[in-house]
Amino acid sequence: MEKDVMAALAWLAQRDHGRGGVVFLGEKEWPTAWETEEFHTLFYFFQGQRPNLGSILMQVTGTRRATPAALRAAYAFGLEMGYAGIPLLTGLSAGVEQASAEGVLDAGGEVIALLPGGLSYEYPYCPRLRRKILEKGTLLSCNLPTYPARPWSFSRKSQLSGTLATITVAIQYPACSGVRYVIEAALDHGREVYVHAAGTEDGQESIGSKRLVEEGAEVISSYCNVAKSQGRGFPFPQLMVSSQRMRPLDRCPCSSETPVHYKFGTWYSVRRTDEA
Repeated sequence: MEKDVMAALAWLAQRDHGRGGVVFLGEKEWPTAWETEEFHTLFYFFQGQRPNLGSILMQVTGTRRATPAALRAAYAFGLEMGYAGIPLLTGLSAGVEQASAEGVLDAGGEVIALLPGGLSYEYPYCPRLRRKILEKGTLLSCNLPTYPARPWSFSRKSQLSGTLATITVAIQYPACSGVRYVIEAALDHGREVYVHAAGTEDGQESIGSKRLVEEGAEVISSYCNVAKSQGRGFPFPQLMVSSQRMRPLDRCPCSSETPVHYKFGTWYSVRRTDEA
């Protein structure tokens, strides 16, 4: 234990001023969602911007083996979140979670990545995405920096994120998926949970998300649907995303609309909306 503490102090000493640190239970930055004894969490380390964990946070989660349609849906949802100014809470798992994080970042939004292991470990391994997050967002861990991800730490991370997020959106997941731990934690603590329409299509990849709809979860197809469902006072985007599948060298059919993004074999164009 002494060795781990010394390694943590060395990690803190290497952080640029204001670009990393540790927050303890009882400090003003500590989120109220983590104050109950069930979490057994006394601290979190962060790298990048100091996070505001008391603000509205939305979590987008789903399977690592998402269908192409689900990946496109996750990216488009992330774009809308980014343009609406809603921070994304994510575990950065491959598939849905990384796709939604890419969307938020491409829209200039903020991403807070809660990781299963210590911040010294490149897991999940996505170095380019981690660098982009650190430009404006935060990498976060409730483990010592040198502590590797263990099998049990994934369910713990899911419980922490499901409770911390104000809203959780499940894009798509199969019957046997770790996503269910996130969903259960969110529902157990009275958080809002939505299912994206991409998670209701036929196939093994959608069995879990379809079951969640059968249990009463509301189906949405965009961030705008979530904003309308939440009602007055919830940030509504002034920009909305539309998409069309084309080759990257083809001219975007909506090139007069700016900005424009290309991802997953699809052009995503953004238009203004007068809705409120």
